[in-house]
Amino acid sequence: MALTPALRAEWQRDDTTIAWTSDGHDLWRFSFDPQKGKPFFHPVSAAGGVSLTNCKPEDHPWHYALWFSWKYINGLNYWEENRETGRSACRTSGTPPQIETHPDGGAVYF
Repeated sequence: MALTPALRAEWQRDDTTIAWTSDGHDLWRFSFDPQKGKPFFHPVSAAGGVSLTNCKPEDHPWHYALWFSWKYINGLNYWEENRETGRSACRTSGTPPQIETHPDGGAVYF
C-alpha cells in the first residue's frame, strides 16, 4: 500500500494579507488591504488546489469571494460598489489586524 506524503504547509505574510500555503499554492488567503475597503478570503482551495471562491466576477464586482458585509448601515450602501469607481458609498477603516502565527499551524487573530 502506497502512502501519500503528509501535507506540508506554512504561513506566508505581507503587509495586507496572510495565507496558509502548501508547495507554493494558497490553501487560503485572507486580505485586509484598506484600499480594498473590505476584508475577505480568496482563494479558499480544495484539496488538489482547485479554488472554491471567485473574486469580483464580472456580473457582481462587489463580491469579494468569501466575505461578510451588511448591505445598509444608517441608510448607506456598504455592499455594492460603483462599477466605474470600484468603491461603495462607505469604506471600513481601522487599524490592521494583529495576527500571531505559530509553526504548528495555529494562529491567533486580535
